[in-house]
Amino acid sequence: MAHKIAVIGATNQTGREVLTVIDERNIPVEKLYAVDINSQFGQEVSYGEDGIITVEKLESFDFSKVDVVINASGSAKAQDIAEKSKSAGARLIDISSAYRMDPDTPLIVPDVNGSSIKNETIIASPNCMVTGITAALKPLHDIAGLNRIHAVTYQSVSGVGKDAMDELFNQTRAVFVADPIEPNLFPKQIAFNVIPQIGKFMDDRQTSEEFAIKAETKKILGTKIKVTATAVRVPVFVGHSAALHLDFDKEISALDALEALRQTRGITVIDLENEELEYITPQEVQGEDDVYVSRIREDSGSENGLCLWVSLDNIHRGLAVNAVQILELL
Repeated sequence: MAHKIAVIGATNQTGREVLTVIDERNIPVEKLYAVDINSQFGQEVSYGEDGIITVEKLESFDFSKVDVVINASGSAKAQDIAEKSKSAGARLIDISSAYRMDPDTPLIVPDVNGSSIKNETIIASPNCMVTGITAALKPLHDIAGLNRIHAVTYQSVSGVGKDAMDELFNQTRAVFVADPIEPNLFPKQIAFNVIPQIGKFMDDRQTSEEFAIKAETKKILGTKIKVTATAVRVPVFVGHSAALHLDFDKEISALDALEALRQTRGITVIDLENEELEYITPQEVQGEDDVYVSRIREDSGSENGLCLWVSLDNIHRGLAVNAVQILELL
């Protein structure tokens, strides 16, 4: 079925990536609209190899022209977008955090729980780190039953946006020419540093990002699973990674995990190359559709434990591909 689609936030990093993925995956499109909150008159975005779309303003956009809306603009206008989509009879795929923990809204990673989509008006796409974690852990959970997840995440600056990438670049240059550094978007210097804070601190001392990783993972994989997280911002432009330490209800070996993951769509396992153990880094996953898993090993400190390393392109795979895969299910 060919859809009439509006991508809201089409001029930002995530919105542009959504347009790219719609083209790359050959989504049947009857009509595609690029919409943004602060678009300037005549502003255009590219689509495909040669296509150009004129950006329309959100405040004047007629939602009755579409049957699917993809919100890549963030949470600020999410409720307004949801109300206008519903009134027009369009289904909303919301990439923002606004509806992720709404009990009436499914939180979807298609290869994990896509079958749970019914006839909901709003479908939420999760935190980009959660997309990678849940995609990697679902096949292991199916065979051995996850009991506990401890995640330490290493998240790139692109998770904050283009201005954050510029800040990392400018700070890196400042270090080499001995210029003073004044942090702006980050609480401390990000160049040549790591910052163990993503989001705001909460009353229980965890950050809002750590809470999101915990809550969204449980909503997708199962509320009985115990989840803890430490989220760290690292001086990488694109690509999120996580070191996962896992406890299972049943015995599971590293070889069991390797076999299950190799048979899972959307997962690429990096393990033995020419009889040498190999692994993946965030630099190598940029622009890739898959979630990459490496460093799979048994945890000697746990009876039924495994450790592994997950990497993905946070904007491309974590947000854009996930949203478009949801679109493919509608």
